[in-house]
Amino acid sequence: MVSDQTNQNQEELYLHMNSITSEARFRQRVVKYSYKHGVTAAGIRHQRSRQAIYEWRGRYDGEWRSLRERSHRPKSHPKQHTEEEKGMILRHWRYNKADRIVLWDTIRKKGYSRHYNSMIRVLNKWLTEEERGKQKAKKPKVERQHRCDEQRFYGKMRMYSLADGRTQLARYNLWSNNIPKICLGFLSPNEVLAKYFGVM
Repeated sequence: MVSDQTNQNQEELYLHMNSITSEARFRQRVVKYSYKHGVTAAGIRHQRSRQAIYEWRGRYDGEWRSLRERSHRPKSHPKQHTEEEKGMILRHWRYNKADRIVLWDTIRKKGYSRHYNSMIRVLNKWLTEEERGKQKAKKPKVERQHRCDEQRFYGKMRMYSLADGRTQLARYNLWSNNIPKICLGFLSPNEVLAKYFGVM
């Protein structure tokens, strides 16, 4: 499935590059025609504005490659993630690949100030197609909190006695109740409880 998706992406890229090349060569023909017959005549013949032709002439250096479409995306924007923030996410990502809310809570306690959704957006940009496929494939039909408990605690638990099991469970509950939950508006159960008692 991943290889089929990769082949499709390569075909789309190939078609896109062909269209860019065709457009650049067309612009070269328009520019050359304008040198011989004038900008107005070139605009009428090829149905392009005088302003566009003057812009192409200013960029043209004798090679069609100089007339390829340039990216309109800004090189940077004031709200983009800093290198320090990217490094923080990637350092902790390897330990929390399967639990992004824990990842967000971990880096938030280390100074990360952005929203959870902002972290998810940059992660999705960095992940490869294969990694995204693996993430989507993990969809067990279990209620979400039970799934989280299984993933975070029961699946890793090593109990040596009943008392030891109870101690581990109490320690896990203490930690888990301080983890934010999306369904609680990114508050932890303890924070919700504190707000509830604060209102009463």
